[in-house]
Parts: sequence; C-alpha cells; structure tokens
Amino acid sequence: MLALLFAAMAQAQEADSVIEQAEAAVASKLKDPESAHFTDVTISDKGNLVCGWVNAKNSFGGYAGFRPFVVSGSYVQLRDEPNVGPLNNRGIFAITWNACRPLGAEVFGSAHVDLPKINSAKYCKRLRKTLSRVSETSPDCERDEAEAQAWLQTHTTDAWVARDCAQKAREVRSYGTARSCVREGEADIVFQRGPRR
Repeated sequence: MLALLFAAMAQAQEADSVIEQAEAAVASKLKDPESAHFTDVTISDKGNLVCGWVNAKNSFGGYAGFRPFVVSGSYVQLRDEPNVGPLNNRGIFAITWNACRPLGAEVFGSAHVDLPKINSAKYCKRLRKTLSRVSETSPDCERDEAEAQAWLQTHTTDAWVARDCAQKAREVRSYGTARSCVREGEADIVFQRGPRR
C-alpha cells in the first residue's frame, strides 16, 4: 500500500514538473512573460501534450484575455498566433487540442448533422488515387467512413455547427470530413467561451 502511495506521489510530481516546463515555454513566447497567468492546464492521457489557457499583458500593457495553447515537447503553439507554424491552422490546432483534452463530456446542443447519402466506396477510391502513400494512409478508409457516419448519427451539436458540417459533407462527399468539421466547430465554441474557472 505504501509503495502505491509513493508511486502516485512520484507521478504527481512528474506531472507538475511537465506542466511547469510547458508553462515556462509558453511564457517565453509572450511579450511580457512575467505577467502570464495560467488556468485549466492539463496533460493528455498519453502524456505527450500539455494544453491550457494563458493570459498575459500585450505591448500596450493591458491583459489581452485568455488564449488556448498546446505544447508538445519543445514545440509551443498559441491559437491564432501570427507567426506561421504547422499547428497555426485552426483545424489542425483544434485536432491537437482535442487530442489533449477530449470534448466528449461536453454537450454543445441538440442538433444532428443532416447527413446526405454518400457513397463511401466511391469517395475512398477517389481518395486513394490522390494519395501518394496508399499503403500507409488509405487501407482503412471505408472503416473510417463507417465509424464517422455512426458517430455523426448519434452525436448532437450546436445548430450552426450541424448546418455548416452538413454543407461540408455534401461538398466533399465524406462522413470523415463532416466529423472533423463538427470537432473543429465544437473546439471553436470552447475557444470563444474561454476557460472554465
């Protein structure tokens, strides 16, 4: 029993250390690192991502409001940061954020995505023609499309997200694209709302 207690304490200390390092890395990218306030900072289940919210003074000396951030090793990204980085794209940032703190427990509304009838086999065939590394990226396309369709049929979201993502599904003819659209839209709702304190 005592060994389990010591192991849990060691894990907690290691997590605190990882969070402290991530916060220091985020602060170093700010105009006024000393003014940084962090909230709702967590580590992903796999321990490879740290994400949370930071507020700091801008060049005018005022607090700019809480912004979400993601840290992966030595890579730090704040959402909508002006400098270009691989996670600066809002959709990619949302995917990374969701990997760090899954949105599954949150409820965003009661609307379902109005799904069009999509020929997944035809979509996957077209996708395979455009991919350069077919063997690594596309063998599970049909399964992924079926999983995305099942998820979309049971998932409820905000009305504007459902409307936009139904349109995206019609344009691209892919359930997987529609599911990504929903996750990105829900992440946008979280980012607009800000941290829960």
